[in-house]
Amino acid sequence: MTDPIDRVRRVMAEPEDIDMGGVPPAAHEDDGDDPPPPPVPEDASPVQRAAAEPLNDVGNGRRFIIHFGEDFRWVPTLKWYAWAGTHWQRDEYDLAVRRMGQKLHPRIEEETAFLQPRADQVPFAEERERLRSQYRALAQQASRAAEDGAAMAAIPARIAALDKHLDGFDKSVARRRTHAKDTGNSGRIDKFLVEAHVSLSVPFDQLDADPMAVNCLNGLLRFSVSQPSGQGDTPVARVVIEPHNRDQLVTKIVPIVYDPDAKAPLWDAFLRRIQPEKDKRDFLQRHFGLSMTALKSSHMAFLYGSGANGKSVLVDTIARVLSSYAAMLKIESITGTNKRGGADATPDLMPLLGSRFVRTSEPDQGMPLQESLVKQMTGGEPIQVRPMYGQQIDVTP
Repeated sequence: MTDPIDRVRRVMAEPEDIDMGGVPPAAHEDDGDDPPPPPVPEDASPVQRAAAEPLNDVGNGRRFIIHFGEDFRWVPTLKWYAWAGTHWQRDEYDLAVRRMGQKLHPRIEEETAFLQPRADQVPFAEERERLRSQYRALAQQASRAAEDGAAMAAIPARIAALDKHLDGFDKSVARRRTHAKDTGNSGRIDKFLVEAHVSLSVPFDQLDADPMAVNCLNGLLRFSVSQPSGQGDTPVARVVIEPHNRDQLVTKIVPIVYDPDAKAPLWDAFLRRIQPEKDKRDFLQRHFGLSMTALKSSHMAFLYGSGANGKSVLVDTIARVLSSYAAMLKIESITGTNKRGGADATPDLMPLLGSRFVRTSEPDQGMPLQESLVKQMTGGEPIQVRPMYGQQIDVTP
């Protein structure tokens, strides 16, 4: 009786030669590591540039910047801002940034088109792609000659032989697709958005930094005053309008189209009715006009008088025109005798951030103002504002 083990030994001792169809043996053992990315040309598409980034949270943060970074900025404490076409708008609940973050994982899958095999694998990859195209073309033919059928039957074996030499490259493509799928998970979105903070961060004091700029629907107004030359001329005020630009870092807007020739007969009649004296109307015009800017020449005004005399209509109309440049402050924030600690949160003062026209309501009779706080607000020096559960911000009202 023949021992089965002896039969196996004889088979192993007499290896059979297999025709590999001209495919040479692999040059070295493939460890499965991704080959280094090829140089990225200057005119590369965003997907091609992103393909060179590593498969981790830092790499995904850079991918987010490549694809969507021009429309987002991160401001410490205030979080995300999104470009609205005319200004940077605060992304209050992170909806806009996460909406774009959810679009990143299909972009990563597109990167597989730019993955390249090693130099010694390139001939195998090119031949495999050619054979696959040939196989698809033959498969689409309604009727095939006998020789075409034979050629088609030989192609899969040839491709399988080439697959062995491209195993490492195929694994790198599979890893990229797995990474793309994982990037769609909430946890990965959170992590790569955090990594994107580094390159998209903008300090708060760089927002709306030009005190003489006012943003409108049709452009950014820049006001200036020419200085007299000393030869009998006088200062001349000028205004120019610039197209909206992300680099302006403007977060406020007056939702009105600027028209230097616009007339307001109803408004003029209202002002004449509530304030018949021209010099006082002129003062109101200067005061509210300067309130559009961030100049510190106009500090605080008290409007007083009997009821139903137009005070509220006047202030509310100006606030509505100035829109996000205006804010409402609770009267309790500047009245009473409550003392705040240096480390206390001041969420009621958060409306001061970036606001140029701040109004408040009428206090109760006999209620004193907090003089030290009012002096801070009108003195031109920074005051410290801190939201609930947030970091302190220095604000110059």
